[in-house]
Amino acid sequence: MLMHNRLATRTRVRSNSTSVFAVCALLCLSCASTAFAQTGACCREQGGTVCTLDTMEHCTIFLGSYMGDGTNCATATCLASPRGACCGGPGSASPGYCLVTDGGDAGCSAYSSGFTYLGDGTSCYTDPTGCGGLPCNRCPTCGDDQVNGPGEECDGTADSACPGECQQDCTCPGGLGSCCDHDPFGGCTDDVLERNCSCTKCEWFGDLSCAEVECTHNAIPTVSEWGLLILALSLLTGAKLRFGRRTTPG
Repeated sequence: MLMHNRLATRTRVRSNSTSVFAVCALLCLSCASTAFAQTGACCREQGGTVCTLDTMEHCTIFLGSYMGDGTNCATATCLASPRGACCGGPGSASPGYCLVTDGGDAGCSAYSSGFTYLGDGTSCYTDPTGCGGLPCNRCPTCGDDQVNGPGEECDGTADSACPGECQQDCTCPGGLGSCCDHDPFGGCTDDVLERNCSCTKCEWFGDLSCAEVECTHNAIPTVSEWGLLILALSLLTGAKLRFGRRTTPG
């Protein structure tokens, strides 16, 4: 019995020793693999472009640019990725939203459709347009598909005033004006082309707004006026009948 326990103990010791040896061997192979792996300069964006010595696999995992085996940060040139303000335009999912992106125009466009890259070195806390506010609040300009600038009658796709006829200077052919409908129930409408102010009692005022013209309306006859008219017609009818009887032979 004692002999059997000794043999069992020796077997367990040998088994444990074999396991420990296998683990150590694997660790050594891993260390050797890491030690002999080729390294090189790795350029990454971390609040700016930084260079570290790394393996290609590790550099790629952290979205870096591996400059090649054997390169080093002393001689490698890490080119900074173009970085600038990226702004959501009127047709984007977030109009006026600003963020800083890498990669120039391509990086900004990849963020979301309808966003515009304002240029390398711009930021959401500067104002390259000179209009005040953040860069995304751009100056109203002819060509931004919005009727938002002085003198604009239309702008690109914003052409409700003259559909399909908006000119390059953001004006409609023939100019706009106010259209006054002199009908008793009519009104006055701004930004109308002369050819569209064509109702029977309409009058067009070129380059003037409704606030600048006197748009009068034909008065509706009042009750007293209707009464006088009916009375006059009744008197005429009565007089005709009366004088008609006198001239009739008796």
